[in-house]
Amino acid sequence: MYFHLGLTKVASTYFQQVVFPNLEGVTYFPKHQFSRYHEVVAASNDGKYLFSTEKDRRIVEAVEEITCLCPDARIILFVRRHEDWLLSRYKYRIRKLGNESFSEFFNLDEDIGIWKRDELLIRPKIEAIERLCKVPPLVLTYDLLKEDPGEFLSRLTGFIGTAVNMKTYRRKPIHSAFSEKQLIILRKWNRVCVYKPMQDAAPIMKKIHRKYHELLLHIVAFFAQFIPRVMLTNKMFLSGSDRLSLEQIREQYADDWAFCLDYCKKNSKAEH
Repeated sequence: MYFHLGLTKVASTYFQQVVFPNLEGVTYFPKHQFSRYHEVVAASNDGKYLFSTEKDRRIVEAVEEITCLCPDARIILFVRRHEDWLLSRYKYRIRKLGNESFSEFFNLDEDIGIWKRDELLIRPKIEAIERLCKVPPLVLTYDLLKEDPGEFLSRLTGFIGTAVNMKTYRRKPIHSAFSEKQLIILRKWNRVCVYKPMQDAAPIMKKIHRKYHELLLHIVAFFAQFIPRVMLTNKMFLSGSDRLSLEQIREQYADDWAFCLDYCKKNSKAEH
């Protein structure tokens, strides 16, 4: 049994929708069916099973829960350089109705943002997984996916012991990124039209309420494409201090990222 646990914003959606369903000889459970691993363990069926979701903050907790039922579980992690991941995650936050500044999203100096310093560390997660699992996790980097997608896919399929059905496999991304102009306008929109979750309502009504606001946001994003950039003079999605912060984040987590790269190399050598 194989468990892909994220991270988000590391091509997870692409693999969940395009690659994982087309792995030969593997029964795949997408994230809305992730909890069904309890059923599969109880049924004691033979075969290969892959479950995928993004746990981010809760990766170690998820592995603890999984290994209680399935001690032989094999874990797959896709990781990304810290500052790149944070920036992508911040943009996604804006796409999902957020309106915070980058310093409110992550604050390296004061550690008062939505994401905290220790939550970004990857090494403790990998080391915890090694302690909990009988087999070391497969860790693959976003850089490898961009530089050599064939090698990335080869390591993934080699770890699972399968291949991709190339007749159904496509390489195009699932979601295209929003432009800086769109993100500037969306953040402004979110600050003016602040999204407030429904209280004391049925879950289905809460979901409909949120989807309605997300639809409005995508309509705004569509029309934002046609607004001349000159109308946003001196407007930047990231300020100069934000860009400096990203450089500081890169330095802060340099050792953690070096550990990830070294671990990936060891993974590759072990496979060969």
